Amino acid sequence: MEPPTPSSRPRWPLILGGLGLLLLFAVGIRLLLWSVPVADPDAARAEERRKALADLRVENDKKLNTYAVVDQAAGHYRIPISQAMTLTVAELQTRKPEPAGPISTPAPAASPSASPGVSP
Repeated sequence: MEPPTPSSRPRWPLILGGLGLLLLFAVGIRLLLWSVPVADPDAARAEERRKALADLRVENDKKLNTYAVVDQAAGHYRIPISQAMTLTVAELQTRKPEPAGPISTPAPAASPSASPGVSP
């Protein structure tokens, strides 16, 4: 029997071997990329926003729940919101409801094109 010539050999083992090597290379690259930690470029900005939000909430909580002098000359003072709501409800309960006034609609405005002194 005569040995097979290069043109008569089956090529599928070579093709499968090449595809296997490509697959092995792709898996190796994927494993390398997963093992390297990637820094989040927005992490610093996100931390700044979280800190700014926490500071804002602390400041708002202080303003809503403490007493303070806003403008002593004008007589403006700040009281806790819960006490302000209690005082407002008590004041509104002492008032007698008043009827609403008539609803008036504004007169239609003249359009600029309707005036005779205006040229286009």
